[in-house]
Amino acid sequence: MSKEISALLPQAGQLTKTGWTLPTNLTESEWKEAGSALAKVEGAMNWWLGDWWAFGEHGYGDRKALVESDEWDGPAFQTCADAAYVCKAFQTSRRREVVTFSHHREVASLPNAEADKVLDWCEKIFADTGRLPTRQATREYVKQIKMWLAQGWTQAQLERRQLVEKGVTVVASMRNDDSGKPIDNALIAWADQAGLMVKIDRNSDWGNPFETPADGSRDEVCDNYANHYLPYKPSLLKKIGNLKGKVLVCWCHPLRCHGDHLAELANVHGD
Repeated sequence: MSKEISALLPQAGQLTKTGWTLPTNLTESEWKEAGSALAKVEGAMNWWLGDWWAFGEHGYGDRKALVESDEWDGPAFQTCADAAYVCKAFQTSRRREVVTFSHHREVASLPNAEADKVLDWCEKIFADTGRLPTRQATREYVKQIKMWLAQGWTQAQLERRQLVEKGVTVVASMRNDDSGKPIDNALIAWADQAGLMVKIDRNSDWGNPFETPADGSRDEVCDNYANHYLPYKPSLLKKIGNLKGKVLVCWCHPLRCHGDHLAELANVHGD
């Protein structure tokens, strides 16, 4: 056993399989430290168990028969399988020391980016209050994220929606993903329903007259729009304020788009 692991075990008194005999001269401070050690062991044990079970997945035969045999004196099959499920969902580098194994279990079904967001939230609450959010609160947060994902929301879309709700102008794309839907479908649908969508493609007044590759590279046509077209369109410049807090929809995002310049102007001068 490494020093790091043994350091988690209570150091005072005598530990056996059936109990813990504490010394009679144990001070209150030492008693508190011992309780803290127990908590660390409890949290670590689930990770240890899950990593152990996952390790044997491809090399040690019928694990289910092993743990259900009369000779087995360890955790039940489902306990081992559940622990391994969480461990496989989180590489060691993504596991949070201050967040319990149970909290990790609540978010294990989410995609990595969304799961990490919830764990970040748990860590922030712990840093602010000294307590983790309840498992029920975490479960409700996970349900909310799953609802967003079912509607096609991605983390990038959610972040831009939050900006728009604060009055910031953002850019979205109508370009289709592999499923045939616009990559920003959820954001665009939400903005359209809320009256916050403005199309800026070439079929609109805001479109970029410069095209790739005929008029240059992506950077060149965006620069030409910003420097040699828009400054000479007072009819558009006087309407920049109308773009404040809107979702500007074109075909380019997340690649550079002339809409990035429009959004910048709206955010700086649109008040």
